[in-house]
Amino acid sequence: MECKAYEKGFSLVELLLTIALSAIVLSIIVTLMGYSSNSMRRTKEEVKLQTEAKDIVRHISGTAMEASDAEWPAAGVPMLIIRNDKAIDDERKEMVYWQKGNKIYFASKKTVSPTAAIAYNALPEDDSYLLGEQIVLFQGSVEENPANKKKMILADIEMENGDAEFICNERIYIRNQ
Repeated sequence: MECKAYEKGFSLVELLLTIALSAIVLSIIVTLMGYSSNSMRRTKEEVKLQTEAKDIVRHISGTAMEASDAEWPAAGVPMLIIRNDKAIDDERKEMVYWQKGNKIYFASKKTVSPTAAIAYNALPEDDSYLLGEQIVLFQGSVEENPANKKKMILADIEMENGDAEFICNERIYIRNQ
C-alpha cells in the first residue's frame, strides 16, 4: 500500500487535541462569567444598602435641621428628636427612631407640653413607619460639639444582606438650638 503525502483532513489525534483545548477554554470562560455574575450581584446589593442607609440618614438629618433638641440615652433605647414651635403656643413635636428586629421605624407625635413625652414601649403600630430594613445595628448618642457648644447626633448604622454589608457613621448637627 502506498502512502500519499498530500492527503486532506485531520487525524484523530488533532481532533482530540482541538476538543480538549476547546473544553479548557470554555471552562475558563464559564468560570469567569460566574465570578463576574456573583461580583455584579454583590455590588448591586452593596449599592442597595448604601442607598437605604443614605435615605435613613437623610430622613434623620431633615428632622434634626428643624429640631431644637435630641435625646439618645443608651444603646437599645429609641432616639428622640424634639422640635419646640414657639409660634404655636409652645407646641412640641417629637420624632422617635428605633430599631425592632432588623428594621428601623420612626413615629411622629405632637404634644402640648414638654412633660408629656412619648412612652417608647407604647408606640402604636399604625402611627409608626418603616424607615429601613436589613439593619444589624442602629445606635448612637447625642453629644455636644466642644467648639460651638451645639448638640450633634452621632449615628451608627450597620446593614447586611447576604454577602453585602455596609457601615455608616454620621454626625448630624441640630440646627435650631
